[in-house]
Amino acid sequence: MTDTDEEALYCGDCDKPATWIRDTQFSGKHPFCDDHAKQQKDFGKSDDSYFVWEKIPAERVASPKPKGIEFRIAENKERPGSKLVEILLHGNFCAALYPQPDNSLKLISAHFAGDLVDEGFPDGVTMDNGTDYPPIPAVVIRLDPRPYTIGHTKIVRQTVRK
Repeated sequence: MTDTDEEALYCGDCDKPATWIRDTQFSGKHPFCDDHAKQQKDFGKSDDSYFVWEKIPAERVASPKPKGIEFRIAENKERPGSKLVEILLHGNFCAALYPQPDNSLKLISAHFAGDLVDEGFPDGVTMDNGTDYPPIPAVVIRLDPRPYTIGHTKIVRQTVRK
């Protein structure tokens, strides 16, 4: 078992402890209670190249669900030796934050609510609708690590002298 397998899991559709996991190739593990698992069209089926259903052993079924947001450091399976941040909302995985080589952060999630592109972004933030690898929607945030001060109504970047 991996470290993730040892954690308490809760249904993504309600607050009940998860008793089933649908493990998918690109979007990870999706926990379900008995009721919501049985409502899934593919419940009890498996496609080894894309998804598999796993019953959670009774001794691993969670107690009451945590509330709020949690961050967990994990190994980046796509880039061995590097780390990523997994974001959990109310005990359920909802996104991952990957550092990029160009001083940007990539927030990926198959769980974005609505079409963020229509809402617009500030400069330095772009949306990838799942055309990159893995094919999961992502927001890329370019970072400027220069020192700054907060002016009256905005952030003022300081010039770095060489």
